[in-house]
Amino acid sequence: MAATSWQWRQKGVPHLRQCRVNIFLPRTREMTRASTMKRTTKPEKRLRIGGSHRWRSPAGGDFLARVCVAWEASTAALEAMGTRQVVIRTGLALSTKGGVLPVLAAGPWRRLRSAVRQLPENPTDPELHRIRILAKRARYAAEAVAVIAGPSASAFARAAAKLQTVLGEHQDSVTAQAWLRAARVSGRRAFAAGELIAMEHLAAAEARSRWPKAWKALNRKSLRSWMP
Repeated sequence: MAATSWQWRQKGVPHLRQCRVNIFLPRTREMTRASTMKRTTKPEKRLRIGGSHRWRSPAGGDFLARVCVAWEASTAALEAMGTRQVVIRTGLALSTKGGVLPVLAAGPWRRLRSAVRQLPENPTDPELHRIRILAKRARYAAEAVAVIAGPSASAFARAAAKLQTVLGEHQDSVTAQAWLRAARVSGRRAFAAGELIAMEHLAAAEARSRWPKAWKALNRKSLRSWMP
């Protein structure tokens, strides 16, 4: 660990500053000098993409925050010349309550809810399969922010996992039936395949009858208290 820390200080830190800050200073100086000497037309606007070191608050004091501040300051001379500089900050706004993370994690849930609302009274097998995929995404999103969002996000993820399981069992049975029907067998094997198809058909029907209850358990407002 000590060796890794030393390597980072000796190589990583200088490299990061070089590729994010030092590389812009000569370019800015040359552009400023050229514009002053009228060798080139002063740019009216300049667009750059950088990390976010602040969000309605002062910049931090750690290494990455200082790099970000210096990065944006490396082209300040252009603004002094009257060039409008637009900075797109791509960093996520975080806070002790999760900041933007719960907002992002709520997206998969809203897509799942919208898809369920659009289902017909008797959805097809592919439609239920799509709901399973959306439930899985909503589950993973909630699990990803549970450490920040709290116990309610974990409870939501567990409910989504149950819906995913029920619909997964349905999809497994549907897939098994299709595979058995496609098998080229005859005689006793054909009879056995027919018996297995009937069993899988019953299993699919049983899972289909259970999924509305699993959905109702997930679609509780109390499980979404962590969502904005």
